[in-house]
Amino acid sequence: MFSPPDTLDAVHELLQTVWEKSPEVSAENQMRFETALIELVSNVFRHADTGDGVACALTIDISDRHIEAQLSDTGEPGNFKLIEATMPDELSESGRGIALIQAVVDEFTYEQEGEHNIWKILRRFTTAEPENVATIESSPPEVTNTPPQRPEIKFSYSEEFQLAQFGQWPRVIKDLFHLENGLIKLINSDGKWIANEDGGTHIEDSDGGQVSDFALKADGVVCISDTQSDSRILNGTMRNNRAELRSYIGVALKAYDGSRVGVLCGWGKEPRIFSAEEVSVFEEIVKGIEAQALNTLELYRAASIQRGMLPQVEIAISGYEMAGFCKPHLSAGGDFYDWLETSNGVAFTLADVMGKGIGSAILAATVRATIRATAWNQNTEQVMNITSQVLEPDLHKAGSFVTLVHGQLDTFLNRVRYIDAGHSLASHITKAGRVTRFATSNYPIGAGPSKDWELLNIEMAPGDILIMVSDGMLDVYDESQDALKEIANIALAANSAQEIIDELKEIVNNSVVSDDVTALILRRT
Repeated sequence: MFSPPDTLDAVHELLQTVWEKSPEVSAENQMRFETALIELVSNVFRHADTGDGVACALTIDISDRHIEAQLSDTGEPGNFKLIEATMPDELSESGRGIALIQAVVDEFTYEQEGEHNIWKILRRFTTAEPENVATIESSPPEVTNTPPQRPEIKFSYSEEFQLAQFGQWPRVIKDLFHLENGLIKLINSDGKWIANEDGGTHIEDSDGGQVSDFALKADGVVCISDTQSDSRILNGTMRNNRAELRSYIGVALKAYDGSRVGVLCGWGKEPRIFSAEEVSVFEEIVKGIEAQALNTLELYRAASIQRGMLPQVEIAISGYEMAGFCKPHLSAGGDFYDWLETSNGVAFTLADVMGKGIGSAILAATVRATIRATAWNQNTEQVMNITSQVLEPDLHKAGSFVTLVHGQLDTFLNRVRYIDAGHSLASHITKAGRVTRFATSNYPIGAGPSKDWELLNIEMAPGDILIMVSDGMLDVYDESQDALKEIANIALAANSAQEIIDELKEIVNNSVVSDDVTALILRRT
C-alpha cells in the first residue's frame, strides 16, 4: 500500500477476503481485530506522512490460537512506549488511538528496524458470541409439565441494527476503564430496556427514573463517582436500582436519524472518580462506534437499493425463458443485469464496472439508467452509441470503465442482435451441445476510442441457450476455459433457465470468490 492514493478501503477489502477464507474466526474476534487494525493503519496514514506519502506492507497470519498482523511503514520514526491506556504522543491523539487498540487486542508492540516502523497486533481467540440477538431466551418459574418458553422480543429496524453494531462494545468499556461491568441498553418497541451484559441479554422495565433513563436524555457523558453521595440520586432526579452499583459512566447512543435508541455504559462496585481524559476517551469511542454504524447502514442501504434495481419479477417472453442473479463481493458492487420488454421482444444487459464497492455501484446504476432510457425504442447499435457518448466523460473522470453485453431479442425472427463491449464472457449453446464463445474487438466503454460497434446476429433455434457471466464467475474455477465448459454442461443438463441460475448460485455460494459474480441466461423453449 502507498498512501496517498491508497485508502483504508484496501485494508477493508483484505480483511473481507481473510474472513471469507477463515470462517472459524468468531464474529467477536473479527470485530476486535478489525477495529484495532483499522485504527492503527488510519493513524499511520494520518500522522506518519512527512509530505512524500507513506509506503506500508501488511501481513496477516492466522493460527489455531490467534490472529496476528504486522504493519511495516516508511513514515516518520518515533520514540513510542506502549503502556496501559495512555500515551501522550501525536500518533495516539492524546491517548485515544493507542488506548483503543490496547483495549481490543491482547498484544500491541512497536519497534524500529532501520528506516521502517514495525507495528504488531495479536488477538487470541475466544469463544464465539451468539449471533442471533433478535430473540431472547428466558426460562420462566418452574411449572409442572410446562416446557421453557421463548418470548419473542420485537425490534424496530433501528433497534435491531444498533444492537448488532454495538453489541461487542460493553466488554471493551469494561476492560478499558477497569470496571466490573459494561453493558449496552436499548429501548425496544414496547418501551422496555433490552440489556446486553456479560455476553447475555435480558429485559428490564423502564419507568423513566433510573440511571439509564437519565443518561438516555442527558447531553454528553453522565458520570457518577459514588451513588451514595451523588446529589442527583439523593434529591430524586434519578434512581439507582442496583445496590452494588457505586460508580457509573454512560452516554446515549443515537441511530442514523439522530434519535436516541439506548445507552452504552460501564459501572463499578467501588466509588471512583472519572478523569477528564477518561471522559474524553469515552466520548471518542462512542463517536467512532456511531460513525461505524452509520457507515454500515449506508452500505446496507446502498446494497438494498442495488438489489431493488435488479429485475424483481419474471419476464414473459413467448417461446423463451430468462433468468439471472447477481452477488456483490462487498455490500454493493459494480455488476448488474437487467431486462426490458420491447415492442418486438426483449432487451437485456449484463455489465461489469471496474472495481468493487459503493463507487462501482454508483457507476453501475448510471449505466443501467442510461441503457434503460434508450433500449425500449432504440436498436442495439443506437443504445450502445448513446450509452458510450453519455458515460465516457464521467468514466474518464472516475478513472473507470465498463465491460458489458447488450442484446435485443426479436421474438418474431428468433434472432438476437448482440454487441459485446470488451466483455467476452458469453456463449451460445445449441440443443445438440455445440458451444460457441463470443470474442470481441470492441473496447470497454470508457477504455478506448469510440468506433463502429462489431455486431453479432445470433439465431436462436428451439433448445438454444445464450449464457452471459461476469469475470467473478471465473474465480470459482482454475481456468476460464474450464469455467465456460462447466457452465455449458450445467446448462445442457438443466430443464429451464431458472434451473441453470439456481445451480450456478449454489456453486458460487459454496466457493471463495474475490469479485462480484453475475450471470444472465436466455433460453428458447
